[in-house]
Amino acid sequence: MKTFLLICVFATIFSSCKKSSENVKPSPTIVYAHKLQTEDMTWYVGSSGAFAYKFDQGHYSIYTNSTNYTYFASAPFGTINYPYSVQVDARINLEDITRSAAAGIVFNRIDVNDYSVIAISSVGTYYVYTYNNGTFTDIVKATFSPYIKTGSNAKNTITLNQNKSSIDVLINYIKVGTYSLSMPTGTYITVGPYIATYSDNYYTPVTGLFNNFIIAKQ
Repeated sequence: MKTFLLICVFATIFSSCKKSSENVKPSPTIVYAHKLQTEDMTWYVGSSGAFAYKFDQGHYSIYTNSTNYTYFASAPFGTINYPYSVQVDARINLEDITRSAAAGIVFNRIDVNDYSVIAISSVGTYYVYTYNNGTFTDIVKATFSPYIKTGSNAKNTITLNQNKSSIDVLINYIKVGTYSLSMPTGTYITVGPYIATYSDNYYTPVTGLFNNFIIAKQ
């Protein structure tokens, strides 16, 4: 029943309001869904001195104690070559609650030189950036949103709709913006959870805790 309700909610979020009987956008089709509450070996699990990926107390977690660094995992669904939506519940667990870190979604990932990120910080900002052939571009610089729940371990639902030539960013089911970013063509892409630490006075080791990872075809 919980899985059915989750899928129904997800489908409702992305369906457009009816403008006329001839102009109705169909709800997306769920192609992958995982609660990430119990261990699943199709998701990467491993660790070193600087990071750890594991299933822990009902979450998929990514930990790092590296300064000014990012880590992400790819969901085990690698056949996306169409406009899609991806959603996850994310918590940012800070070792030092006076500092900050970020968590979100890596999307449009082709390889280490080609991918994009949507993330929120524990102080209430969101940002989007992309790497294209290793070249970094800001799509959205850190922007405050009143819809982000702040502080350590606050749960936020992050949703990214990748259209053909633009993206919609939703935080806790509220659209905060539409931005120009084209979907890669002629290849398959992957998506997954993401974390980031900052440098200097903002740095603290962090664990990103993730649940309810969903991919839908638009």
